[in-house]
Amino acid sequence: MPQGWYLVVANCCDHRFLQAKVLGPLSQNYRVVACSIEEHVMFSSAEEWVAGAMAWRAVHAGENGPIDLKTSGALPPSFQSMANALAAKQEAEDGKTAEVDHYFDIPLNAAKAITGFKHDEKVPGLDYEKFDLLQDQKPLQRRVDELPIPEIPEKEVPRWVQVLVGLVLALLTLLCGFASATMLVVPNEKSPILTIIVGLILLLGCLWVFEKCFRLLTGRKNRGGLMAPNTLRVVSFFFLAPPVAGLFTGYYRKMGPVAIFEAVMYFFSFLGLRVLARKREATGASNVQTKV
Repeated sequence: MPQGWYLVVANCCDHRFLQAKVLGPLSQNYRVVACSIEEHVMFSSAEEWVAGAMAWRAVHAGENGPIDLKTSGALPPSFQSMANALAAKQEAEDGKTAEVDHYFDIPLNAAKAITGFKHDEKVPGLDYEKFDLLQDQKPLQRRVDELPIPEIPEKEVPRWVQVLVGLVLALLTLLCGFASATMLVVPNEKSPILTIIVGLILLLGCLWVFEKCFRLLTGRKNRGGLMAPNTLRVVSFFFLAPPVAGLFTGYYRKMGPVAIFEAVMYFFSFLGLRVLARKREATGASNVQTKV
């Protein structure tokens, strides 16, 4: 600037350049005056640093009222008279209830008295079109963080495992489907409507699971896998429903050991799907952490 000062402008009032750990070392070799302005809430501050230490500071926070002012340190000689003049103007316009805020200018005028610059006034001799854009030199970690994150391919399950799981699950699903169809063909005499409804729901669930078995056997997958963790949990309850429903429909008394065997298979299918859901969820979370 014409007065010999260098003007550095940041586009936010709480920029890290205004932190003590930056201003302190910078003032070891240079006299530093720093201002912070946020007109939306009528906040302003100014401070001077010399030889690594803060010499003085003045802060106005409009949210605390239009006559708020806090100071510390050895203020510049002209500060008190300037502050008194603006305080008198504020009082002349009803003080605390005024619609104007003259105290907002007190810290900024203090900085202007030293540097000759105020953000809302034209400085003679200063070319506002020839500012140099400073490159942030905080290093490499920030630049690395901004690099695009490579996609991490999901670890593929061996094909023979997919086929084996598909066969076992398909056999269990066929068995469960047969039991569900039996509930439709031979409904319980005491509650036939409930039996038919439960049978239909279970049969639809079996058909949906059987479609997933087909995908396992043929190697066709949806994006993200055959089933999401929450979907696996929902499907698991379909396998838990038949043993519970059998308690109320007399199915165990009628079918005997066959019904007990089916109930055990249903229960293990329920547990297996829950375990698979947890495992898939943990895998997804680890991939997200890797990307972050």
